[in-house]
Amino acid sequence: MGGFFGAVSNEDVIADVYYGTDYHSHLGTRRGGIAAFDAQAGLQREIHNIENSPFRTKFANIEREMKGKSAIGIISDYDPQPIMLRSNLGTYAMVMIGKIQNTQELIDEYLDTTHGYFDAMSGSKINATEITAALINQKSTFEEGIKFAQDKIKGTTSILILKDDGTIIAARDKVGRLPVIVGQRDDGYSVSFEDYAQQKLGYEVIKELGPGEIIEMTVDGITQLAAPGEEMKICSFLWSYYRYPTSSYEGVNVEMMRYRNGEIMAKFDAETGTASDIDYVGGVPDSGTPHAIGYANAYVICNYGRGVQTKFSVLGAVLTFVSIFIGDMISRFGLGFFGAFNLWPTLLMMYLRSMLATNINSILGLLFRIGGIYIGYTYSRVV
Repeated sequence: MGGFFGAVSNEDVIADVYYGTDYHSHLGTRRGGIAAFDAQAGLQREIHNIENSPFRTKFANIEREMKGKSAIGIISDYDPQPIMLRSNLGTYAMVMIGKIQNTQELIDEYLDTTHGYFDAMSGSKINATEITAALINQKSTFEEGIKFAQDKIKGTTSILILKDDGTIIAARDKVGRLPVIVGQRDDGYSVSFEDYAQQKLGYEVIKELGPGEIIEMTVDGITQLAAPGEEMKICSFLWSYYRYPTSSYEGVNVEMMRYRNGEIMAKFDAETGTASDIDYVGGVPDSGTPHAIGYANAYVICNYGRGVQTKFSVLGAVLTFVSIFIGDMISRFGLGFFGAFNLWPTLLMMYLRSMLATNINSILGLLFRIGGIYIGYTYSRVV
């Protein structure tokens, strides 16, 4: 998978991009990188291996090593990113999240038609981000190039580009499997995979790009380069596993979706008779916990019906009364009450007379006890 974060501002944004990218660490464990643009220093880039040490540790000194009022960052589970290159479209840095399914086909076609070349990594592998950039560079504008790349690529490709004038271009994959979310703050704009990464940094979410939509961000505003398409697909694994519980996708909270997913599984099992006589439901790993909670709640309803709440409410009220009664008897007569069976009728009558007395203390005590029993009745329901 992988996740990215970018920001453009009239102030230095390195700290924002550092933390914003780090908030995507649950999406990848191999490489992390940041690219920034400064009017004097130009484009800068730093990439680290994060397999044995987290992003936050590896980039702890980034604010002293890099500066810029626009920057992009990436957590990558595959190739080293960002890449930096100079082409007919200018000098720029680029990151990509997604998966290319027809890699070899694209490589062969590019080499045959352009007689160009790719940098080879270990094992002769080609960086997927470089393949995407090679497709983009075959056109005369970034808009045309991104559209061309997304048409040629079989798979999913969401892109951030940082140009050598500080402009950021953001593009969501053609069918919208991966979210690209735009935020705004007084000093500029941000773009991110996870919405909460922006909110934690003080940005207000203002837009979620549609499928295939392309925008250009500067400190002065946002320009749409390509309108969203109509075809929309989802990444089921993103919903059920990868995304953080506080994330929202297309206006739906991920944790709530996982509860409902568990409910759907329980209802399916009940209808098909797949699972019965279940005692415990456990979620593995953490993202499975809300699925398990949703399953457990729906399992009770499917097997016993919603009328079950009455039975448990009465039981809760009875147990509350018994608890209050035993506590009152111990406070009045001590623990010896339990052994004096022959005195129980007499002690019980004394207790009832004190509860039904007409003085204000007895009335208030009775009302509080009734209130406790009512709470026990109400909050013992299974809904």
